[in-house]
Amino acid sequence: MTAPTLRDYQREVIARVEAEIAAGKRRILVVVPTGSGKTIVVAAMIVGAAKAGRRVLVVAHRSEIITQTHAKLYAAGVDAGIIKAGFPP
Repeated sequence: MTAPTLRDYQREVIARVEAEIAAGKRRILVVVPTGSGKTIVVAAMIVGAAKAGRRVLVVAHRSEIITQTHAKLYAAGVDAGIIKAGFPP
């Protein structure tokens, strides 16, 4: 698996999330502006979780978000599936 190339501010977001997790927080909300690469950040975090043998569930309310996230994960080498009405198994 190859993690996406991240910008400095994206690495900072991941570091802050990891620090919160290390501090025992379980409900973490990340808010970043439109176009800042949220999908890339999430994909990088999922690659790290997959390498550590953890499972990840991504829940989204829009088909575009689901397919975009799946494409980024596929590009990063993560074997991800989609469970959604109207999508093939």
